[in-house]
Amino acid sequence: MTKATEEIVYEEAVRAIDEQVQQLSELRSRTSIVLVAYGLTASFLGAASLEDGSGLGAWLAILFFALGTTTCIRVLLPQWKAWGFVVSAPMLIQDFLDVPLRNDSAQLLRFLATTLDEHHEENSKRLERLYVWFWLACLGLAVQTGLWLLELALD
Repeated sequence: MTKATEEIVYEEAVRAIDEQVQQLSELRSRTSIVLVAYGLTASFLGAASLEDGSGLGAWLAILFFALGTTTCIRVLLPQWKAWGFVVSAPMLIQDFLDVPLRNDSAQLLRFLATTLDEHHEENSKRLERLYVWFWLACLGLAVQTGLWLLELALD
């Protein structure tokens, strides 16, 4: 049995949303690793640098540590209500099942595909912003590490 065109379109919309869920999960996993790297860098290099007192490099490294960890936390904060990954079942029941003129599977599949595509567009914007935050966190980690190493070299 061949699938109706509406089913194919709907399945593609679901696949796109599933991919975004996976991207968000992976981004948060990578961000967790960066956050751990901030802590390890600050603990080992920072402790060694601060044994002989703190210079300008150490204070800047501490500043980048604070900014970087805050940036990581920004990516990691759960904001599930802001994301559109599903369509509300009660709304579908009220708008489709309870309305005889709309109680048609082809119409429902079209509506779901369109709605999921709208969610996909909004989610894409959110994901792009989170990737910018992630990039800034990685850059901050590199700067923090460099500052700690510079401070160690100058001691």
